[in-house]
Amino acid sequence: MPAKWFEDDENKYLIEDVLSGKVEMEKYPLAYLKEAAGREWDGNLHVTDLNNGDRETFLKYTTFYSVNPDKLAFAISGTLKHAQLESENEWSEKKIEYKGIKGTLDLLQKNNDGTFWLVDYKTQGAFAVRKFLGWVKTYEPEVDTNGVPVKFKSGKRKGEQKYKSRWILDPTKADKDSYNYQLNIYRKAIEETFDIKISKMKIFFILRDGGLTATVNQGLDRNTYFLDVDFLSDEVIDKKIESKLYLKDRIEEFINFDETDPKAKMSLLKKLVPDMCTEKERWHDKETGVDRKCESYCPVREVCRMLK
Repeated sequence: MPAKWFEDDENKYLIEDVLSGKVEMEKYPLAYLKEAAGREWDGNLHVTDLNNGDRETFLKYTTFYSVNPDKLAFAISGTLKHAQLESENEWSEKKIEYKGIKGTLDLLQKNNDGTFWLVDYKTQGAFAVRKFLGWVKTYEPEVDTNGVPVKFKSGKRKGEQKYKSRWILDPTKADKDSYNYQLNIYRKAIEETFDIKISKMKIFFILRDGGLTATVNQGLDRNTYFLDVDFLSDEVIDKKIESKLYLKDRIEEFINFDETDPKAKMSLLKKLVPDMCTEKERWHDKETGVDRKCESYCPVREVCRMLK
């Protein structure tokens, strides 16, 4: 099931009423709202589903939830820009499949030397790009202009050393996993379907908060980054896919459950729902203890909380 309602600060609207023209949301064009509505279950898992936690994927296809079109602005603008940038490419919008996982081909760039690059455009915030590159926050003792340690002068920590935060680049902390899997699955599908050898896979990041003082101070002094994605072995790719295929059976079991009793539906939902997403999938912030995705970004977070 896709999202069932659009919501804003004051109202909630049935998506089917909005898209059919029965109800107007005057703040948005219809094309934008169609993107915000999301995708219905079509009997297949898609490449983008593999980037999410299993619990999130399952609940997005089996339960009703609301989305706020305004909060999807950056994601949708990225999708629309992606389509625009690909519009003149002969390979754009081609449907692909690998090991039962469906997808739509990203930009395939043919270079003058005859090689092919698989390129994906991402409109992202600085947080995601820092993770990809391996920027991490560290703390170092604060000293004055003479090199003398600065200490607290009052309060409970009087006399203790003060520390200040600093961002450093540590490639060993780079987190490319979701991008690696996504583009490698596309690569395998392309190489097997079109008999084309991919020589490079790259992400073109467009920072939505590029140029801001905070972003620059945290290591990102450009608005765009064109970065390499790692090649993964067939074994690693196939293992990832195999770990997700059980979701298809669970989703279809719930969708095809021929029972109208709400209690029976809820009982089956609780039986089939996967375990909680991992800390990484929840965007867990160890410094604050907050699961950033669960707090603000996961579209099925309210349903998920009910099932805990």
